[in-house]
Amino acid sequence: MKPMLATAIANAPVGVSVHKTYKGRTVMPGFAKRSVKRRVRSAKDKGVVLADIGVLSEAYYVLTFVGLGTSRFQPQPWLVPAFRANKSQALASYRKSLQRRILNTAKKK
Repeated sequence: MKPMLATAIANAPVGVSVHKTYKGRTVMPGFAKRSVKRRVRSAKDKGVVLADIGVLSEAYYVLTFVGLGTSRFQPQPWLVPAFRANKSQALASYRKSLQRRILNTAKKK
C-alpha cells in the first residue's frame, strides 16, 4: 500500500486559495493533499486484513466534489488512478509477504 499511498498523495489536487472546511476551520492550499492517509486494520474475525486509502473526514470534498465532479466542475479523478497504477505491485508485494510468513511458520513446526 505504500506505493499506492505515495501515488495518491502525488496525484491529489491542490487548491489555489485559502478556504474554510465544513467545520469552519481556515486551511491553506494543500490541506486535502496533506489529509491523504492509509489505514490498515484486522477484521473482527482476525482472518482478514483490510487497508484503506482516503482522506480525513474534514477533507471529504476532494473525493466528492473534485474527484467525482459537480454540475459546475468537471471531475478530476486522482484516487482511483493511483489505485489502478499500483494494484499489481501491491498484490505482488502482498503475495511475497504471505509466502514469507508461511515459510517461516512451516520452519517453526
